[in-house]
Amino acid sequence: MRKTTIHLAIAAFFCLFATSCFKEPHVQGYLGDGIYLQGADTMYVTIGTKTASSTAWLDNSTKPCKFEIYDVRDEDGKHVDGFFKTFPTMLWTQPYDYLTDKTEADVLSKLQAQDLTPLMINSVNGQLRAMESTAMIGLKDGDVFHVDVKVSNSKGSKILEDYAILCFQKGADGAGDFVITDFVNGICIMNAAGENTFPFYDQINSGQTDFETRRQNIYTDNGKEKYVRVYKESAEPNPGIHVTLRFLDKNGNLFDPASYATYAGLVSYIDYSVNRQNTDKGLEMDFPVTPWPVKTDLYQYLRGPVFLNFDNMDFDALKADNLAGKIPYNAKWPSDNYQGANGWYVRLRSMMTFYQPGSYVIEVTVPYTSAI
Repeated sequence: MRKTTIHLAIAAFFCLFATSCFKEPHVQGYLGDGIYLQGADTMYVTIGTKTASSTAWLDNSTKPCKFEIYDVRDEDGKHVDGFFKTFPTMLWTQPYDYLTDKTEADVLSKLQAQDLTPLMINSVNGQLRAMESTAMIGLKDGDVFHVDVKVSNSKGSKILEDYAILCFQKGADGAGDFVITDFVNGICIMNAAGENTFPFYDQINSGQTDFETRRQNIYTDNGKEKYVRVYKESAEPNPGIHVTLRFLDKNGNLFDPASYATYAGLVSYIDYSVNRQNTDKGLEMDFPVTPWPVKTDLYQYLRGPVFLNFDNMDFDALKADNLAGKIPYNAKWPSDNYQGANGWYVRLRSMMTFYQPGSYVIEVTVPYTSAI
């Protein structure tokens, strides 16, 4: 009995010793000192538009990492509370499908208003996103803010001061309301074999050395562009967008909007809109939310009415100017063996995104043509 008692006492001693000597294992993981937001040092944001940054460089930090906006400071270092207030913001709850979402009700059924802050961060990859509600917090053109971010993982957490610098811009007239990436206005001549040639081809895109100048002409609506005009008529509807498309001939007459169609089985603004109306103003289209079109990197192909003879074209003048090299870019004249030319139409290829709600006009003027 006594030996048992001694054994129990010894066991208890060693348990006490082991407990008193126990050390909590080191926390696993690594949180790098070199975490930063990839891309440019300054994130330029047009007030009232949705803009996203690149993602964070994690410096081999243990995943998962969690990112939070810690503070937003003005140039004097003062906290700016407006970035932490919430505003109703329309978000997609299901993917938009232009093939099935044909009515405004179809589109609205996939949208829901949520209260969100004007500046958000992806908690997993550190991407910053400015929302449309930056227009609601009193920002001015040229305002600069410093964003501090907290990043955490299994190792711990740290504050990344000046994780991003935000510079807000009003945008020059059209710039900010809409962005043009590509705009090509042309005349297409067809033949019976299904071959197409573009004897007139006015191209405005990054393939041209004068792209930025010509695009800025459109944004400022300064009248220097003879064949294209895009402008905002009013701030309504809000939310949503109303767009009027006009194909005009050399005299400013309107080609029949009822004949406007998507070109060659591709897609156009028609497919990405609802409530089509053919009026004496042009082809009118609606969409209940911006940005529009929903797919912002989509080429749009539109054509006007098809003419089966050349009575409405200054055929000889067009041919003469084309062969004399007076029409720039990719304009070509059908070769001598181009037989059976049996019609023509005007065509627009573009990539353009509207970011601000309101009513807009897209006006395409096609020389050498007569609508009536």
